[in-house]
Amino acid sequence: MNFRTEINEPASPWKIGHEHQLMLIGSCFAENIGMKLTQAKFPVVINPYGILFNPASVANCITDLCKGRTFTCDDLDYAHNEWFSYSHHGCFNHTDRELCLQGINNNNILCRQALLRTRYLILTLGSAYAYRHKEKNIIVGNCHKTDGKLFERVLLSTDEITTLLLQALQELRALNPQVTILFTVSPIRYVKYSASENMLSKAHLICAIENIRQQLSNTAYFPSYEIMMDDLRDYRFYAADMIHPNDTAIEYMWHKFCACYFTPHTMEIALKANEIYLSRNHIIKSKATDDIHKFATAQLCKIEQLTTLCPHIDMREETAYFKSLIP
Repeated sequence: MNFRTEINEPASPWKIGHEHQLMLIGSCFAENIGMKLTQAKFPVVINPYGILFNPASVANCITDLCKGRTFTCDDLDYAHNEWFSYSHHGCFNHTDRELCLQGINNNNILCRQALLRTRYLILTLGSAYAYRHKEKNIIVGNCHKTDGKLFERVLLSTDEITTLLLQALQELRALNPQVTILFTVSPIRYVKYSASENMLSKAHLICAIENIRQQLSNTAYFPSYEIMMDDLRDYRFYAADMIHPNDTAIEYMWHKFCACYFTPHTMEIALKANEIYLSRNHIIKSKATDDIHKFATAQLCKIEQLTTLCPHIDMREETAYFKSLIP
């Protein structure tokens, strides 16, 4: 007898390789999968504007990068002794206005260059609920803990989400025709207000994604939300807040993602690269021991074997680190 519903997504016709530039935009689940890809040494950019939950902000991010938008001082606001942009996550905030602006614009230049050569764009939509700044009449990516009276909470309709994302993605396709779009809905349950609102929100996102996929070629959907809700149907797969997936759940979804989008050869490379990543981050108390020197030499041999197996993989940072451990 089978006491659970395992979701096995069919292998995708599109296969991600280490020769492909990747970009992930969206909720903190994009960060989770993005870090897995980073550890496996794929060339990846994670959240150019920081974590974004609503699809309007995701669409704005894509459009800004496509247009090469340059932010100005007028685009910044000030609160809690920091300058910030309502389009960006708090990781861009700074006490100095010019440094805040410089960080945002320098990052935009680099991320636009990456987006124009991106082969796979992975969009993780979190919630159809968003916050509109009343005075500015804009959907914000982050409220930055400013006065709640400045905002109104809105539910973006399926049609609104479809229109916003479709326009942004068509603009991207005009600049980068080779890009494939992989959609997913965040498995995080946004139940701050109510469980029914969370379900309504996810339904809007899923329906909008289906609308877009019917109008835009080279798109796919990975069911991370469905895996969490139907396959991992147990609170032991949630973090202590009972909202976010825990490490076990993220690892499970990562393996499902790999099975769908990696060839066996790519998976082998990813596993070997991840082993080297873990070794690179191993805490070393003293470099001046024979054991450490042997360890570093062994890792350099692994790197040489891996780069021979996959010439596209970039192991320069790891090579420099392990060489520094050898006198």
